Amino acid sequence: MSNAPRSSLFARFPNAALVCLAAGVGSIGGILGGWVAAAKIGSDAAEAMTGQVATFTWIPSLDGLVVGWVLVSLLFWIGGRLLQGVQAVRLHQEFRAGAEKAGLALPDNHPSWLRPQAAEHALVELAEKAGYFVLQARKEKEKFQDALSKYADPTLSTRLKEQTSFAGVGTQKISCAVLFCDIRGFTAMSEALKVEEVVFVLNDYFSIGSQVIAKNSGQINKFIGDAILAVFQDPPGYMTGSTACKNAVAAGMELVAAFRRQRLFWGSKIHTPFDVDLGVGVHYGELIMGNFGSPQRMEYTVIGDTVNFASRLCSLAQRGQVRASEECFNIVDGYFTADKTDPVKVKGKSGEYSTFLLTGKKPGIF
Repeated sequence: MSNAPRSSLFARFPNAALVCLAAGVGSIGGILGGWVAAAKIGSDAAEAMTGQVATFTWIPSLDGLVVGWVLVSLLFWIGGRLLQGVQAVRLHQEFRAGAEKAGLALPDNHPSWLRPQAAEHALVELAEKAGYFVLQARKEKEKFQDALSKYADPTLSTRLKEQTSFAGVGTQKISCAVLFCDIRGFTAMSEALKVEEVVFVLNDYFSIGSQVIAKNSGQINKFIGDAILAVFQDPPGYMTGSTACKNAVAAGMELVAAFRRQRLFWGSKIHTPFDVDLGVGVHYGELIMGNFGSPQRMEYTVIGDTVNFASRLCSLAQRGQVRASEECFNIVDGYFTADKTDPVKVKGKSGEYSTFLLTGKKPGIF
C-alpha cells in the first residue's frame, strides 16, 4: 500500500542512493578480496590464476565487481526488508497496547516480522480502525456537550471542559442577579387547552425566554414548570453588580414585552380563548452555585436566600410586572425608572421589604 510505513533505513536512503551505495560497497569488497589474495597466495600463484601479479594495488576484474555488487545489493535488500518488518511489528505492538489501554476493540491480527508487507498492512488496518473509533468518540463527545448545554446550565458545560470529572466542578459562593418569571393564568390555560396546545405555548415561551436572556448575557439555570430561573453575573474582574443587575432588569422588561407580542400569535393558532400574562422578579445578592445531589443523581444549580427572595418577588408580581428588590434597583437607579411600592411581607422572611416596579428605561442612557 502506498501509505504503508517505511523503515528508517529506507526513509533515509531512497532506492537510487541505495543502489549506488551497494555498488560502492561491492567494489570495496572486491578490492579487499584482492588484497587478501595478495597476502595469502602470493604473486606467482595469483598470476597463474588470473594472469595478474598479486600486489596491494591489485584491481579486481569487471566480473568480480559485478558479483560483489549483486551480493551486497542482495544483502542490503534482505536486511532492509527485515528491518522494515521488525519496525512495522514493533509499531503495531505499541499502537495496539496504547489502543487497548484506551478501551478500543481492535482486530485480532498479530503480524510476523518475516513478512514485512503483511506487517505493514496490519499496521495500516489497525490505524484505520483506531482512527474510526476516535472519530466516533469525537462525535459522541460533541453530541454529549450539545445535549448538556441544552438540558443543563450552560455554565456546567463550560466548566466541565476544564475538569476531568463531574466531581471536579465543585461549588462556589458568588454575587449575582437572579431572575424568576412565570406565567399568570397558566393553571386556567392548562385546563382549557389540549395537551399539545399547552406544550406548544410553553415551548414557544421558553424559546423566547432563552433568546432574551442570552441577548442580555444571562444564563438559564433551569425551567421549573412554567417558570424560568436565570442567573446574571458581572464580567470577570468586576464586583459591583452593576452589569449583572442592569442585564437582569433589562431582560425582565424585554421578556414581558415579547411575551405580550407573542400572545397575538398564539391566539391565531389556538381557537380556544385563554388569557395569560407574565410576572417577573429580580434580586441581587450572594448565592451558592455548583453541584448538589447524591452520587446517583447530581444537579448543577444555584441555592441560597438570594434565589428564594427572587422567587418570592416573582410571586408578588402581578400580570405584566417586573418587580425588583431594593438591593437590585439601587444599583441600576441611573438606568431605569420605577415606582417604589409600599413595604410588603415576603413569605418565609420576617419583616417587610420595599420593592420597585420597573416602568421603563431612562432616555439617553441606552
